[in-house]
Amino acid sequence: MGCDSGSAPRKILQMKMITPALAAELLAKAAVAPRRRTHFNLHDSTDEPINRLAVAVLPESRFPAHRHSGKWELFTILQGKMALFLYDDAGNIIGRHTLGEDVYTVEIPAGVWHNYVALAPSLALEVKAGPYEPLSPEDSAPFPGMMPEDLA
Repeated sequence: MGCDSGSAPRKILQMKMITPALAAELLAKAAVAPRRRTHFNLHDSTDEPINRLAVAVLPESRFPAHRHSGKWELFTILQGKMALFLYDDAGNIIGRHTLGEDVYTVEIPAGVWHNYVALAPSLALEVKAGPYEPLSPEDSAPFPGMMPEDLA
């Protein structure tokens, strides 16, 4: 395969990577963050049609149950271990998967109630349709979902 010498080097220099050094940096930032998690955007703008981000999370971080109406979510564990819980409309657990153990990537369909609990310091890649929209009250579950203390 040939390479267009005029544009290829510039594109390579603009390439974004999640490296072991970045993972360590993000986990260190998560350790001092009030929510015990942080993220690194791979997208340049939250207005892009696909948002892509690395999420570093510690076990004491809380992800209340929620859904994304009209948008799927792809979640891939890169390091560590996280539990994913799926719920019906009444808050009953209808599925549980351990990311980093029995599955590495999940694609959650639009409108499915879910949340995550970090079982170890973890790094994940989250991909979902943009543009970014803050969670609406209708997409925040009327039940809390599983929390770190529920698994202790």
